[in-house]
Amino acid sequence: MAGSTDMTKGSPFGILWRFIFPMILGNLFQQFYSMVDGIIVGRFVSAGALAAIGADMAVINITVFLIIGFCVGTSVLLAQYCGAGNEEMMRNTFGMALLLHLAEAVVISLAGLSLARQVLALIHTPAELMEDAVTYCMINLGTCFAPVFYNLFSNVLRALGNSRMPLIALIISSVMNIILDLLFVIAFHWGVAGVGIATAISQAVSAIFCGVYIVRRCRFLLPKRKNFRWNKEVVINIIRIGVPTALQNMFSAIGLVAVQSTINSFGTSVMAAFTAGGKIDTLALQPMISVGNGISTYVAQNYGAKQSHRIREGVRSALLLSVIFCGVITLVIRLFGGTLTGMFIKPEEAGAVLPIAKQYLNVVSTFYLVGYAYYIFSNAMRGMGRASIPLASTFAEVAVKVAAAAALAKLVGLEGLWYAWPLAWAAGLVPSLLSYLRVKWDSGFAAAETENQ
Repeated sequence: MAGSTDMTKGSPFGILWRFIFPMILGNLFQQFYSMVDGIIVGRFVSAGALAAIGADMAVINITVFLIIGFCVGTSVLLAQYCGAGNEEMMRNTFGMALLLHLAEAVVISLAGLSLARQVLALIHTPAELMEDAVTYCMINLGTCFAPVFYNLFSNVLRALGNSRMPLIALIISSVMNIILDLLFVIAFHWGVAGVGIATAISQAVSAIFCGVYIVRRCRFLLPKRKNFRWNKEVVINIIRIGVPTALQNMFSAIGLVAVQSTINSFGTSVMAAFTAGGKIDTLALQPMISVGNGISTYVAQNYGAKQSHRIREGVRSALLLSVIFCGVITLVIRLFGGTLTGMFIKPEEAGAVLPIAKQYLNVVSTFYLVGYAYYIFSNAMRGMGRASIPLASTFAEVAVKVAAAAALAKLVGLEGLWYAWPLAWAAGLVPSLLSYLRVKWDSGFAAAETENQ
């Protein structure tokens, strides 16, 4: 199949590295959207405007994770059918996914435009930040068609083993985002609204790029008229994997909203510190997310091909990659975390903000390997179609994060609050790891496949 990569053959370590590396670069470029937004707003507007965007991110993440969850459900099915060589079912899946994601975009857009202010009020957004926060939130959610279809198209390409085209799309859109940010905020003085508009335009460009590539280079995947007809089997399978994945991501985002409420209670300086430090932390976690997404696609293709031994080899390879990534990233954060965080803060405001941001980064970076293991095992189970296992892991993660954040903030203070992150990763790891260890590899992969039905 043109434009695809067969992950059922060759060295698992080599395949994963070649597939994951462009994903890491792509995710890093994607984070440039928020990084550039933060730098420009923090430097050229105010720390209050940066805090307003930070308050928004917890809400926006709910919709982003919802979008990604449904896209991952589509991606897993496509990867399984790709491994099995079933092109007709791939077209059926893509056709139904296009219709479902269009409906999803309409619902998110309408809900975001009508409920942004109410939701921001629920998480105790300070009154002086409210108008900027509402403006940014409404622009992001009102233009959600762009991220919905970018994520759909990029996940379709990754299901085929192609992680290079999404990378190129993000490089193009990131450069455009930087240019538009500078134009709208510094030249036109549009403030927070300019940042939101620049992001929306850039995301639309990346969606169009990936869509055009699929039309031109992956013609075997293009649905025909019959593939847009209601297909109960395909829709049920998308829902079976996509809904638990979307719920998993939504619960994670809701947990972040609850934690954000705790952070907000410490005041604007802590909010700005968490926003600035969180941007560095988000960059640092991109390899973890990429390894998780990569192992999901790898496992799904080999699951479709019934190659059980290759799944185990792939998981071991992903763990080895994680050890390497964690060592390098933690060292960089310890040496340069303060300098990197300082990019988001005006010099005159750095004294109150930077020590808090450095404290947060030093705590969470120490435990990154736990987070990597959590992502690897939960995504391996998702690749086998068992989306309920990652959902259970997320329940555990969110419950522990919210409870630990509230309790530690009260009992220990601000520094104790940051330990909620590693405690949550450890709680999420347990269900996925236990489920992975219980797979009946020795009795043949048919047994595992039957167990999933």
